[in-house]
Formats: sequence, C-alpha cells, structure tokens
Amino acid sequence: MDGWGLSQVADDATLIVSELVTKAVCHGSGPVWHTVRHIPDGAADVVRLEVGDHGLGWAGVPEPRERGDGSSCGGRGLLLVEALSSRWGAWRLPHGFVVWAEVSVRSSVGSLDVHVESQSRK
Repeated sequence: MDGWGLSQVADDATLIVSELVTKAVCHGSGPVWHTVRHIPDGAADVVRLEVGDHGLGWAGVPEPRERGDGSSCGGRGLLLVEALSSRWGAWRLPHGFVVWAEVSVRSSVGSLDVHVESQSRK
C-alpha cells in the first residue's frame, strides 16, 4: 500500500484481510485466496480486499453476531470488518463465495453499508 501512497490504511486493511481469511479457513473449504486492489477515485482512494474459498455453505451475506457479553472466544471478526471498512459484502461463485471489504482513504469509516452482489465471476 505504500506504493499506492495509502500507508495510512495498511493496518486496517491487514486486520480486515486477517479476519476474512480466518473466517474462510474456519467456515469455508478448499483453497483460500485473496486479492488487494487499489481503485483510484476522484473523491476517495479505495482499497478493495477480497477473500474467497470453495465452500458450498452459502446462506447469503454473513452477518456479524450480536455483541453479547463478550465471553465467547470467537464471532467478532465481522464486527471488526464492519467497523474498519467503509463498506463490505459478499457474492456467491459457482464453486464457493467471496467476502469483500473496501477501505476508503477520504470517507467516513464504519458506514455499515453492506451490499450483496450475485454476479458470477469466472
């Protein structure tokens, strides 16, 4: 991200990818992959993070768990993704699915804008 001049979002992006990869390893199957893309935009530079796997358990966009009493040892990953990203969502693939998040450099963080994309990617 330094090469893109976006070092200010590197820590947040690293944590988001870590949480999404952990979710894919724990709840998906097959190989897990990720991409990081810089999407320059006139209003805001966006870093798009995508993590995919070959799991078949698609039940729609995953939802963060209730905040609860904090005694469970898991279930906070999507809360972190939601808090650190400007928007996030998921889409189904023919053999698996992708959860994605975007971090905008010049936008408000944690807008809780969740989108579902049902397009097939090849």
